[in-house]
Amino acid sequence: MRTIRHHRKGVFLGAVCAFGCGVSGAIPPDDAHVDMRMEELIRSLKAAQVVDGTKRGAFSDELDGVHAGGVTALVTFALLSAGVPWHDETIERAVRYLAEHPLPGTYSRSLRAGVWALLASRTGEDERRREYRRLLQADTDWLVGAIKSDGFYGYDAEGTSGDHSCSQFAVLGLWAAETASAEVPSCGTG
Repeated sequence: MRTIRHHRKGVFLGAVCAFGCGVSGAIPPDDAHVDMRMEELIRSLKAAQVVDGTKRGAFSDELDGVHAGGVTALVTFALLSAGVPWHDETIERAVRYLAEHPLPGTYSRSLRAGVWALLASRTGEDERRREYRRLLQADTDWLVGAIKSDGFYGYDAEGTSGDHSCSQFAVLGLWAAETASAEVPSCGTG
């Protein structure tokens, strides 16, 4: 149990750093201090959510264009990884936002696939689980279709050339999909 707990903390803190909320100073190795800091960061991330208007459910500093939805998907993934329950109102608002907005890019689709995979594995309601799996399969299909002829992924499914960073995110999105039993075709090399 300690391993899973520390893994969740690592995923959460890594996502928080990527989101731009710097962790100042060294975090004491004491579990009580780590737990206290995690709660502070959870509150901070929740407070960054837009609660009304056209971006209701998104998080502040949400990007446009090919990265649209990526900040919200990343923060939602971080909150779920930190143990925030799927039925928390912040998560529910973010989920509605993510479900209602088509995400045009590899980064955001991959992160959202991770969100759907976590939700599909955690909800106790059959109807919601089916919906999360449907959404996960749609993102999985998009990711499978977005692979370039050279095996790489670009920023989107169309014209951009592939690179290692986009490809890594796509592979992680597909890995999350497979762990949640989505249909991911084999792309064997022979």
